[in-house]
Amino acid sequence: MHIREAMRMHDSKLSRRKLMATGLAGGAAAAALAACGETVVEERVVTQVVEVEKVVTEVVTETVTEVESKILEVEKIVEVERDAGEVEIFSWWTNAGEVEALNTLFKNLQASVPGIEIINAAIAGGSGPGGNAKAILTTRMLAGEPPDSFQIHWGHELTYSHVSPNPNVEPLDDLWLEEGYFEQYPEGFVENGSFDGKVWAVPVNIHRSNVMWFDKQFFRDTGIPDPTTYETWDDAFNAYDDIKATGRAPFSIGEVRPFYTGHVLENVILGVLGGQGYVDLFNGNSDWNGDAITQSLEITKNLVENYVNEDILSVDPATAFEKIFSDGENGGVMTINGDWAEGFYRGKGYDGQYGYARPPGTQGHYMALCDAFTLPTGAPNPENAIAFLKVCGSQEGQDEFNHFKGSISVGSDPNLTYFNNYQKEAIKDWQDPSTFIAPSVVHGFAARQSWITEFVNIGNTFSAEVRSGDANAVANAQASMQRACEDSAICT
Repeated sequence: MHIREAMRMHDSKLSRRKLMATGLAGGAAAAALAACGETVVEERVVTQVVEVEKVVTEVVTETVTEVESKILEVEKIVEVERDAGEVEIFSWWTNAGEVEALNTLFKNLQASVPGIEIINAAIAGGSGPGGNAKAILTTRMLAGEPPDSFQIHWGHELTYSHVSPNPNVEPLDDLWLEEGYFEQYPEGFVENGSFDGKVWAVPVNIHRSNVMWFDKQFFRDTGIPDPTTYETWDDAFNAYDDIKATGRAPFSIGEVRPFYTGHVLENVILGVLGGQGYVDLFNGNSDWNGDAITQSLEITKNLVENYVNEDILSVDPATAFEKIFSDGENGGVMTINGDWAEGFYRGKGYDGQYGYARPPGTQGHYMALCDAFTLPTGAPNPENAIAFLKVCGSQEGQDEFNHFKGSISVGSDPNLTYFNNYQKEAIKDWQDPSTFIAPSVVHGFAARQSWITEFVNIGNTFSAEVRSGDANAVANAQASMQRACEDSAICT
């Protein structure tokens, strides 16, 4: 099936459908756990005398010894020893919130395919450039040993890493037609994850990148203005000076590996350039050498140089966003991270202790990313992989999954009883036509994997240079960003 032609951009503001339909960066139940031997329902016409065990709802059994032939079709519940085979699911979900969310998908798969054996091949390290998870996946794919399905970021990370120029995943248009996904999901969203008129994965969520998380109790105790009041970065820095005076670090970043600075930086850039200016960076219509990028880097330099935890270069991301509840110079009071942090905080028992706001300048914007799953070419168990993808794409499957993950469902009719206040606000923003949807570069929506890797490596080097006092840190980073755009054949 050919996807509908992308909609034309407005010059200054785009609706969520129009923005996400535009090619960026290179073109583009809670059912019980089932197990072997579980009861299944079969329907048939009984034509001879049989002896069966009939299970009734009161969990009482009776023996039926004789049934006359040619009776009406009946429902018979029998014990079946069923070997449904196995399915291997590869992901990078190993943190609090992620594990619980992934388990809901497995539970629903086992309910739909009784007796299936699920191999959870989750490996830590898939955000940003991907770390261990994506490296291992790449090795397996090149060796012709794919899992049955693997996690990928929807958008250009999918289409330019696994579809173009030589696909190693299968198109899924037939599945999308069968399950009605084309009608359930926003048209522009579908466009951004399509290539050559086909769709190549099934989404499971929408995450928001532009969220500033903070320790609510700290601001209650001190009376210092909290992030909900920061309209500009000057507002934030003024508050940060007061926070430093209490002995706490104002902001937390973990840059032991390339990722976190890049995530913060993409949100600073969005706040400075606005939605259209940010999007145009990835289609060649904004200038990486321009003053707005210089200003964004200067803001980030001030943040990294003066207001972050002292151990920024030795802390991993999960530890960094948990630091907002820690005291001292290494305990940042707030951070910028995606709303997987919301699922993490709840999973860690911090429910009710954290607040959230938009980073300065990004109010009215939704920096979006999406996790999806594929059907690799040569998957050992394609039928079971398809069954898993159906769970991922279903409204109920997405709602149960996102309840734990902190993200929201892609489907247009989520069951709001699954979601907390933060998520309900995110759903409202996502569905609001006036919200500007901006695709994340760090998380693969706006750019291919090679550009993602360059961007987060630039952020990592930038933080190291700033912390070491290198006066050329801003100029070096800006020149590297321009080269990364040129390497992706967007800038000339």
